[in-house]
Amino acid sequence: MARVALLSLFMWVLVCPRLVAEPGAVAAAEVSAGATFGTELTFTTPDVIRMLNGRARSDLVEKLQAKYVEALRRRLDGRNVQIVQGKDKNNHRSFRVTYPDGYFYDVTMDGAVLEVVLDRSTVANLESRADELQKDIFETMALAGMKPHESRGGGHIHIGLKSMFNNDAVAYRNFIVDYLNHPELATMILRDSSASESRHYGSMPGELRKAAAEAIAQFDLSLKTGTPWTMKDLAAELQNKVTNVLAYDMQIARNHRVFAINLDPIFTTEPEDRTVEIRAIRPARDMKSQILIMRLFEARNAYLKKKGGLVPYLDADLPTYEAGVESYRQYAEEAGIPFATAKTVIPRRAPVRTCRLLGELVLAPPE
Repeated sequence: MARVALLSLFMWVLVCPRLVAEPGAVAAAEVSAGATFGTELTFTTPDVIRMLNGRARSDLVEKLQAKYVEALRRRLDGRNVQIVQGKDKNNHRSFRVTYPDGYFYDVTMDGAVLEVVLDRSTVANLESRADELQKDIFETMALAGMKPHESRGGGHIHIGLKSMFNNDAVAYRNFIVDYLNHPELATMILRDSSASESRHYGSMPGELRKAAAEAIAQFDLSLKTGTPWTMKDLAAELQNKVTNVLAYDMQIARNHRVFAINLDPIFTTEPEDRTVEIRAIRPARDMKSQILIMRLFEARNAYLKKKGGLVPYLDADLPTYEAGVESYRQYAEEAGIPFATAKTVIPRRAPVRTCRLLGELVLAPPE
């Protein structure tokens, strides 16, 4: 019987070689299984916002941090979740919350808010743990007296360049151009136009908008001349000719962090840490809505890859509300996400409007 079993196994391997994994095949499959996203969630209290009034007072936010950690310890219900104190990159006190499978998030401080920085993960993984993260982060913050503020803080999302674009410069270029072609994302859908981090190319002076168009045109020309630009080449040209210039003129200390899209992380030394950061995202009100935004970006990238070619750069102006909603509807539905789902990220305080262009569509605040 043992010989028969061994012979059967040997024949199975011969007949089905593609089903036998080579060394490292599992790791490769995990890398290609989906884009990885890192995100930040922010929480505070009206009292802290009022007392700080733009000033840095880490002691006040430390008290919020301590209240959250205490509340979380009480709610663990015997789960094997580790909470370890440490220091963040600014040498401020932080806490790392680690689950049994190794997934973690850090609870740090940033100005007048507590900032929860989630470990990079795929959308599928985040969806599988959404309920647990909702309970441990959003519900526990609420029990400790904190919630996302309407304007202070943000839901910044980092998208891994390797996992999302496979380090393909054309895919990277198309995603950026497509995002710039939809200024409604930064100025009304995912963030408000009044927010400092909603500085979109469409709101920049004419000469800088022209410079952005020229940088993208140079990338496109490089493909035809046989000397194709890299992702870094495009990012450097946009930074040097557009955002650096505006940041200098405005005397902004943290220059690129005030723009809707931040290309700086591509210049980090570690390839695995290289990302494109979408900053024009308001503080998340719950875990599922934040995951939806990541799913939207990933689906949009898949749509652009399937469509092929180079996305034309439109140098888009900031739209009216009605035009912006219609543009966002198209953005989502082309990516395969129904507008009934996609519109739930539009803030509740958005006015109820009837878009004449869409006839029967009435956009109301999400339930």
